[in-house]
Amino acid sequence: MDIKRRFYEAVRVLIKGISTSQELADFLLAGQGRMSKSGVNVSPETAMQVSAVYACVTIIAQNVAQLPLIVYERGEDGRTKTRLPDHPLAKLLKRPNFWQTPYEFWSMMIGHMALRGNAYAIKNIVRGQTRELIPVHPARVEVVQDAELRLIYKFTDKSGLLHELPMERIFHLKGLSWNGFTGINPIAQARESIGLSLATEQHGAALFKNGAQPGAILRHPGTLDDAARTNLKKSWTERFSGENAFGLAVIEEGLEWESIGMSSEDAQFIETRKFQAVDIARFWNVPPHKIAILDRATFSNIEQQNIDFVVDTLMPYTVNTQQVVMHSLLLPNDRKSVFVEFLLDGLLRGDSKARGEFYKKAIVNGWMTRNEVRAAENLNPIDGLDEILVPMNVAPNEPEESEEEEDEESESESVVPNSEQSGNGAS
Repeated sequence: MDIKRRFYEAVRVLIKGISTSQELADFLLAGQGRMSKSGVNVSPETAMQVSAVYACVTIIAQNVAQLPLIVYERGEDGRTKTRLPDHPLAKLLKRPNFWQTPYEFWSMMIGHMALRGNAYAIKNIVRGQTRELIPVHPARVEVVQDAELRLIYKFTDKSGLLHELPMERIFHLKGLSWNGFTGINPIAQARESIGLSLATEQHGAALFKNGAQPGAILRHPGTLDDAARTNLKKSWTERFSGENAFGLAVIEEGLEWESIGMSSEDAQFIETRKFQAVDIARFWNVPPHKIAILDRATFSNIEQQNIDFVVDTLMPYTVNTQQVVMHSLLLPNDRKSVFVEFLLDGLLRGDSKARGEFYKKAIVNGWMTRNEVRAAENLNPIDGLDEILVPMNVAPNEPEESEEEEDEESESESVVPNSEQSGNGAS
């Protein structure tokens, strides 16, 4: 009975989501994927064989995974924040489990969410605190909602056993959702576009394997027997291929050279592949230049496009992850003052000239210290650079200041330390 139960549970997990006879037929004929109208089976595995899909998923996952995820405590004034490197959550984020680094864990989780719409990890809870996050493949998980609106997570392990866990035991990242508890599958939404791209690649591979056209034709006015044809081809290839490809050819006996250029069908084939790559990138909101389509990228706009990529593509993933981490991994008492945040500053930085002008204005106008600028550039602090600098012409007036002194200060454009407004009161 145990083997029979395992079999039925495995089948149930494999075919979950199938609701029509056509979907069932597609599943039986083509495995876990779904058949596109182009006649190609599209699943997360086959979709990743398309370079545009692979590029979109990996660039999102890798860019988010490389960002530091810092634990902070909010000050009583609601404006200041302090890093908490020794907080239990900070230790968990530094070592999610005993075999994965933070980069490996987050690149896998964000990759699952970008490719499949959902990412799951089992929380190993000890004395009320999550000590480990054990990842589970999304294909093995089914989420159901009971009558009390609580979520139940059913997953099948590698041995085929079915497990049911309450929502408190699961760390769940999900993308855009229609039902509120599972994210929609991007591959299902982009099935036709991905299927057309796969079909185009298969067509091109078959063309070059079986029916690729030659680069040129030699026309002879007469009829050549097999031996003459072979000798002519061999002689021409030896004399005008490889290092001699651009040598001078002397044609005799009425031979005519005809070069075969790119046909309109070939050009359309290339344009179709390029359009499909751009179309696929739209599903993940990835700018074309990020997947090596540089047709409209210039030196004047590439910096702004990179910023747009961070704001429009990466930030939905980072904000989503931050909120789930705080909701799922923090204790209720900590949620009042403790929060996590990805550091996006490195990705949003401009070139050296733009940063220099920005930092100069920040220091001169008194809203950054020089050590804060050094920290932003990943440099160690220097003693004496923690004071806020304020221009003398905007400094507070002294109560017994003479008119002559006022005139001198109004004409001065120098910048002096203002110890009263210093962040640390350094002298």
